[in-house]
Amino acid sequence: MSMFKRFVEPGRLALITYGPCTGKLCTITDIVDQKRVVVDGPEELTGVRRHMMPIKRLSLTDFRFAAKRGIREKVLKKKLAESENIDKFWASSWGKKLKTQEARKGMTDFERFKVKCAKQKRAKEVKKALKKCQNGDGADGGAPSQSSRREGLSSQEVQLSTGSQVDSPCSNDGRENIQGCTTAIRASMQQVLDSWWTSRACRREMEEALERLSSLESAVQQLLRPSVPDEKSSLEELREELQVGKTKSVSLSRRWLVETFIEANPESAVPHSRRSSVSEAVSAMSGTVSSGRLADEDASLSVEARLTNVDTEAAHLFEHIGMLDFDAVAYAQLPGMKGHLLQGLFKAAVKQQSLLEKVEQQGNLAHSEADFNKALFAFLGKMEEMYSPLLPYHTAIHAADVMMTMEWFLRAPALAEQVSDLDHVMVLISCAIHDVGHPGRNNLFHTKTMSPLAVTYNDKSVLENMHVASAFQAMVKDARYNWLSQLRSNFLPDGAQKSVNLQQYVRRGVIDIVLCTDMTKHNQHQKALNNRLAARDNPSQTEAVGEALELLEAVVHAADISNPCKPKAMMLYWTQRVVDEFWAQGDEEMRLNIEVSPMCSRAAGENSIPKQQLGFIDFVIAPYYTPLAQLLPEVEEATKNMAENRSFWAAKEEEQVHYSDLFKENVAVGLPPFTSPAAPCETRYGEAQDAEDTGFSCPVCLEKVKMDGSIQLDCDHRFCANCFSSYVSGKIMDGQVAADELVCPLPDCKTEITVAQVEGAASSPVWEKFLQFRMDLWECRADGRVIECPTQKCGKFLVELNVDIATCPRCGQEFCGRCGDQKHEGISCDSLKAWRQQNDAEESFEELMEQQQWRRCPRCRAPSERESGCNFMQCRSSICRKRTYWCYVCGKELSKEEHYAHFPRP
Repeated sequence: MSMFKRFVEPGRLALITYGPCTGKLCTITDIVDQKRVVVDGPEELTGVRRHMMPIKRLSLTDFRFAAKRGIREKVLKKKLAESENIDKFWASSWGKKLKTQEARKGMTDFERFKVKCAKQKRAKEVKKALKKCQNGDGADGGAPSQSSRREGLSSQEVQLSTGSQVDSPCSNDGRENIQGCTTAIRASMQQVLDSWWTSRACRREMEEALERLSSLESAVQQLLRPSVPDEKSSLEELREELQVGKTKSVSLSRRWLVETFIEANPESAVPHSRRSSVSEAVSAMSGTVSSGRLADEDASLSVEARLTNVDTEAAHLFEHIGMLDFDAVAYAQLPGMKGHLLQGLFKAAVKQQSLLEKVEQQGNLAHSEADFNKALFAFLGKMEEMYSPLLPYHTAIHAADVMMTMEWFLRAPALAEQVSDLDHVMVLISCAIHDVGHPGRNNLFHTKTMSPLAVTYNDKSVLENMHVASAFQAMVKDARYNWLSQLRSNFLPDGAQKSVNLQQYVRRGVIDIVLCTDMTKHNQHQKALNNRLAARDNPSQTEAVGEALELLEAVVHAADISNPCKPKAMMLYWTQRVVDEFWAQGDEEMRLNIEVSPMCSRAAGENSIPKQQLGFIDFVIAPYYTPLAQLLPEVEEATKNMAENRSFWAAKEEEQVHYSDLFKENVAVGLPPFTSPAAPCETRYGEAQDAEDTGFSCPVCLEKVKMDGSIQLDCDHRFCANCFSSYVSGKIMDGQVAADELVCPLPDCKTEITVAQVEGAASSPVWEKFLQFRMDLWECRADGRVIECPTQKCGKFLVELNVDIATCPRCGQEFCGRCGDQKHEGISCDSLKAWRQQNDAEESFEELMEQQQWRRCPRCRAPSERESGCNFMQCRSSICRKRTYWCYVCGKELSKEEHYAHFPRP
């Protein structure tokens, strides 16, 4: 006996699963070959006309009738009417499922909401009925209430919803009441099972519930104790309804409008005032736990090993953790720190205060600390990979610098007493991801160019939304990075009546903190600081003060713009970086012929950097840090550095110092300037590098690589092969292939990258694009001529002026070297031109082709006439030589294997 029940045969009813007729029924009328059949609806019944279709687009059903091959449409209609196969299919479970899917697609939002409410009501009624059955409750013979009449409940369901006294289950009346309850429950469940909106998972759960109900019925019969009423007060019922967002006084339509068109506030589960009782309770708990508990073994052992095996210089760096002058750039240069920069600094910052241990001891984690650490450090490593190392400023080093600056802020006593340990960790993570995936262009550029990011986020905090979305997308796509799922979703602080979902709490906090780094919110943060300062001086205004989260957001923004408040060497380093990135954006805006953004003009900025920095300090930094220093006295160190840096820029403004001479003084250890052409072998530490050394430090990725795996440019700058290849490929894909655009990656070096170096670094597709872009930019010399071959994929080629016959290097077609037209022996170029003007042969030939319905080969453009009745053509021109196959109907170039698989659409 064959194991197959459905065969491809005439008369078999099939469902179309792909193409324009998806979801429609058809009947197989004939078999063409092993891959194709002829199907017919007929069109009057199912909307499917008779045509040929691949078998892989059909799903065979169990319904068929005896039919011969090539059955006619009239006979087909008669057979279908006699067998009723179409009606039988739609009456089957398969057909009902398809109807259900179509019905769901056509539902409005309000209809979906009504289904949701019906499911909630069903679940609530079933839960109450089951609970009363378990306690042996029945129902008395009281009349149903008015509300039950309005809702149309049966007498058994009314008895379930009332809290009246019932008879003992051991009496006959009690058993009858219990039997009535179970019958009502079974009827309700069966009604749900028969409903069209019931999903597969819900159907499976209801079937399991029915089985449990049968067991419950047998168990209830053995109950001998009297039933105890389980009534709830009206306040308790109202509290339950309020917890799920429903009240009896609100109509169905108004509830739908509220839940649909009012933005859900996740902070409603966590009061926003200090995200209020949660963080206060956590802070209170942090004072009672022991800080001497050792951490478990976790996934950060590799980072721990790097921290314990550092040299004396690195140990000196760690002594400055939690200080304003911490050198994140010098830390990034340590051997083996590539890809572990954020992990190492985060580990070093939280280890000094045992933050992760305290978070676990306070009961914030759903699993062990080891699982949380493993996911968190894997996430930080993933975030560092998403930062581009080719940008001057917005790199992982900038994120690390902001994170460590925020650590300095968080250790201020006035701020530390308002921040819990969980908030401390949340803020550091937010700083680490606040610029992840930055493309090197600001929000204004994306808005002006209507980039895909600007369109996606509607021109509102474009990059900030992208940063935080990219971070959470990484967690969603790979569970290894999902540290958020390690937090408890039902955390109950001491003294609190309601549990808190810490996952939602931390997610909302991270989103708010990253979005606050948008510079358009600078005035908002400054106003919040002034309000807090006024409220501190005037206690009567305390109620009008924003919540503590606003202070955290303002401080994170301060850390993001803290470069002018750093020591002079650091300030100069970051100033040069951010200026170079701004100028790169200005260059691209000029290339796109759009208005250059403020502070992005290279020509105007080379002589006005001191003036720009003075304006930035006077109008942005000083008004912001002054009230912040009054709220947090430790910030006075930053304001002192700011004053010194302002004096430095004022002196440079008087001297009218040019950009090329401005950053030569930046030779501090750990913070040298960019490698310049004058010192090609200078490292980032300013130390001479021996040419005979086995390795060198790449100035882009900061990784030490061997000389053999490097590329040295004409300016003697050397880069690792991976960084140089990525840089060249990115430039070519952006169309920046001109001599003044494809230059050395170092910002202050304008040495052109040669064509040979580009060819060695770029892959084949990228090299082809480079040649195309260069050809578009190329201008012909006076002693040459450009000829364009009409053959597709050939393009233009160059010939000398004294050449009579030019041959296309790709297809071999011959052209006249004087006029660039096709080869014309025996007739001069002027005579050919005059003849064409008189006869207009090209237009006449095109008219002839249209009359005869000829087509051109998609490769060589040679005219062709269809042979016999087949649409599969083989070009026999002297160029293609039977090597090109194409469709005569749609003109698409095909492969030989697509002879029977291509279905043309004119």
